[in-house]
Amino acid sequence: MRHPYRPNFSRRRVLQALGVGAAVSPFVPLLESGAAGSEAPPKRLVLFFSPHGTVRERWLPTGTVTDFVLPQILEPLAPFQDRTLVIDGLRIAVAGPPGGPHTVGPAYLFTGSPMLEGSEFNHPCCGMHGWASHASIDQSVAAAIGNETPFRSLEFGVQPGGSHPGSRISYLDANQPLAPESDPFSMFDRLFGDQGIDPAVAARRKAQRLGVIDVVKPELDALTSKVSPSDRVKIDAHLTAIAQMESQFNATYTCAPPDLGAPAGLNDFAMTDAISKQQLDLMVEAFACGVTNVASVMYRRGENDGFPYPFLGIDTEHHGMSHEGDSNLVAVDSLSAIYRWYAEQLAYLAAKMDAVIEPDGSTLLDNTMIVWGSEIAKGNTHSWENMPFVVVGGGGGALRTGRFHTFAGQNHNRLLVTIAQAFGIDIQSYGGFDDGSGGLSDLLA
Repeated sequence: MRHPYRPNFSRRRVLQALGVGAAVSPFVPLLESGAAGSEAPPKRLVLFFSPHGTVRERWLPTGTVTDFVLPQILEPLAPFQDRTLVIDGLRIAVAGPPGGPHTVGPAYLFTGSPMLEGSEFNHPCCGMHGWASHASIDQSVAAAIGNETPFRSLEFGVQPGGSHPGSRISYLDANQPLAPESDPFSMFDRLFGDQGIDPAVAARRKAQRLGVIDVVKPELDALTSKVSPSDRVKIDAHLTAIAQMESQFNATYTCAPPDLGAPAGLNDFAMTDAISKQQLDLMVEAFACGVTNVASVMYRRGENDGFPYPFLGIDTEHHGMSHEGDSNLVAVDSLSAIYRWYAEQLAYLAAKMDAVIEPDGSTLLDNTMIVWGSEIAKGNTHSWENMPFVVVGGGGGALRTGRFHTFAGQNHNRLLVTIAQAFGIDIQSYGGFDDGSGGLSDLLA
């Protein structure tokens, strides 16, 4: 017998049939997935970017493929080591200019392709160029699975800044960069409220964020009276999480009218950690509610992250410090602390995902592939050799995790192909730099 919440009807028609409004629409995919019961949960993809490479000696594990020890920088991922892949040895196969490495690297990373010719961007050292010449892998995956959800993909940012290739990692297609949303307030409203309403009403609601749940509560009551007790528990759990985020937003920020989206302190570098947690919480909620299956998060920017990390006790700007020689142990220690903090953010995301139980008893993390990369391998050389890649999550059973692999000298396009293959996309090459064929079969189950 066909379940009444199966997606044969539009979300609007389902809501009309239930007698509820659009405010609860993000929860309809949740009910549909819960009703499926025996169906496998959807696979999700996350691209995770941090700037300026790593300190290789403190990033590289020791041991064998299946028996290895995570070093200082990656140690926060130890609780998830059985669902982690550490990938060493890959290179970005680019011959050189145009473009400064920090500027073009974010585009190279997930498109595997050169920049377009043009004069839109002119780097003093490395010539002129345009945007990337190819879609990024997240958007290729979204093209295959994105129509199953209200949002094809979501692009999150944590203080990325600027409008140039150094501040973009996602491309819908050639010359079509997707800007990351750096304001948790705006992302919250996009996902869970204020869609399609008058801007004046949106502004009033933004000033009274704790009232959002009260606004949708009557409609949720109407919905919960029509579903099973198990579905009611799911809705209540997600409402609780959203209410907690609202409370956290109000405790942390004060919105400054007339700007409808920018909270005070958004570019306060002492707030980076708090903004990160809020964005990652929103991402997990979006996945758990079935709002999207593809997301990315860009931390700071590849184009010279000239900002400090005061919440780590580091007041020296990141980019300049990354150019210090390897013998400057003060700089090396500070850089290691920064890159370890990024691993902590990834671990935070993994823990949040692992706490979300899917209808079949697996977790959201089991069904997600998180790919962490950077625009270069090492700051003081601008090298594209031995790029640091980490994958966390089970990918819905597509990945052979708990391994440390070295693919010496292979193009990173092989990893991009592997990502596509993990999502059932039958390709053997990806991107303009690709002169080979096939994926990294050792990574796939």
